[in-house]
Amino acid sequence: ASMSTIATRAEILVALGKSRSISDVDAALVDMLLPLTDAAVKNYLQTDLHYSQHVEYLPIGSPVAERDDIQEPIMRGDVVTFAHIPPGVDTLQLKHLPVVLGGIEVREDVGAWAGQESQAFADDTTLVLGTDYYLDVDDAASNVSRTGLLYRYGKWPTEPRCIKVVYYGGLTASQLNNAWGDIKLAAIMTGVHAYQMFKIRQGGDGSGPKTSQSIGKYSYTRDAGSIALAMAGDIGVPAHAKSLLFRHRNLGRLFA
Repeated sequence: ASMSTIATRAEILVALGKSRSISDVDAALVDMLLPLTDAAVKNYLQTDLHYSQHVEYLPIGSPVAERDDIQEPIMRGDVVTFAHIPPGVDTLQLKHLPVVLGGIEVREDVGAWAGQESQAFADDTTLVLGTDYYLDVDDAASNVSRTGLLYRYGKWPTEPRCIKVVYYGGLTASQLNNAWGDIKLAAIMTGVHAYQMFKIRQGGDGSGPKTSQSIGKYSYTRDAGSIALAMAGDIGVPAHAKSLLFRHRNLGRLFA
């Protein structure tokens, strides 16, 4: 299946019950809506979704733990003691899930200025998988991580964008048709919703919604200019599709 969009024109037409016959106008409408509904689903998931190689610079901000000396109060009965919390963070969150273990490379350079320093992320900044860090592989059969969590032996530094991660992540067409089929279904639902709402707002014939009508010698006028406004309000992920997608949202990356 094509990976240009999550759902295809044929799938949308089947869901609409129009797979046997469709006008050129309706076919053009489906084609116009496909990339827009695709973008809406990806925006909701906060990932480009499709399998490819990705490069990320982490962490995205400076956690409170960057301070040099943090004392955490701990109650033991009536006694309060203070534990020293070393600077840094334990975990980084990759964006494009699932993450494949093979092909991952991590470099750590606190003076890299997000890769903008002339000698940033040189070969000697490369960390060793299984010695310096490890990926949270929670699907051993496929050797992938659905969480996208990177754990450091010790602490990750907190300088923004000082960790460069190159990895393969996302979903193939085969995965979207099988184990992650609920994402495909949600994309189809979103496409169908956009098509139906767009047609309703247009008045069914593509000429725009009615703005006035009369009874005697029946007549009416339509506002073609409102089509664009209607479209802007209807290209979104409907609630029933969001319920399918929610478990795939990578919420943890916001704290990476």
